[in-house]
Amino acid sequence: MSIVEGPKAAEDKRRPKTVRYHPIPGSWERRRHPNWPEKRFQIPEEVPYGTIYYVTKGTFVGFGMTAHIEKTLEGHIVKFPKTNPYDPAIEAENINNMRIEAEIYRRLGDCPHIPKMIGWDPESCCLTLGNLENGNLAYYVKGMRPPDYEEDPPEIDAAIRRRWTIQAAKALKALHAVNVIHSDFTPRNLLLDLQLNIYVSDFAGSPIDGAPYTVYSGERFTVPFWKFDKTPEKVDDIFSLGSVMYVIMTSTEPYHDKDELEVVRLFEEKKFPDVSGIVCGPAIQGCWDGALTTADRVLDLLTALYADFETV
Repeated sequence: MSIVEGPKAAEDKRRPKTVRYHPIPGSWERRRHPNWPEKRFQIPEEVPYGTIYYVTKGTFVGFGMTAHIEKTLEGHIVKFPKTNPYDPAIEAENINNMRIEAEIYRRLGDCPHIPKMIGWDPESCCLTLGNLENGNLAYYVKGMRPPDYEEDPPEIDAAIRRRWTIQAAKALKALHAVNVIHSDFTPRNLLLDLQLNIYVSDFAGSPIDGAPYTVYSGERFTVPFWKFDKTPEKVDDIFSLGSVMYVIMTSTEPYHDKDELEVVRLFEEKKFPDVSGIVCGPAIQGCWDGALTTADRVLDLLTALYADFETV
């Protein structure tokens, strides 16, 4: 993938306030559109200032702070770092985050609650993963589907919800076992396959082997008094797990009707949403108030709470 700077960008060294990523069809598109002219596959010589052209590897799925996310003709998901000729430091950080993510997948191996790593190209820092067909948990519980993503919450069987809490805790246990703290453990980073099994994803920026925090999960999923210079701890993820389980069981985020600053204040005062009517409420509360400090302890309590159910 190459980026060409036009004269305007070369002359003006100021960083643009915003950048616009513009896709250029990759060679894979020739198989779908053999009659397209060659010009469609070329980056223009003149690049408007603030625009970054990139060559696609598949159809658009999404993007984050670090990477483009696309789906190949073979049905796999590819992630590759965003370039940024206007800010080499950000580009280098994006590349490093992709390398961190690949290393985490390498450590996790064939973990059943992690997307399968199909391939890794260290030169382009392109990561290829198995596709999870039902998207992320945040959208699923709200019934949000492309192309319009309007909310239409589905009926979700209670047994599936209980299973999700178990799988989310197992996924977090696997990460912690290889000395990784997710730091953005939220429903948007939990993916669902066709059988509605949970897989944790998106490790770009996750602290590994004691590295500092570079991302966080948002006010409703973050331990009270969290700061970027805080030493990463597994209990921070456990707090996030409590909020994730709350979403799983209620289809709403903690204090969804309050603004973020109010949520921060309530959490710092150890005032959490009422979970007395939720079967796994004691586990959620234990994650929030610090009584449960490991994924194993969460799993043990969930197992006890679900003991009277025929299916989990």
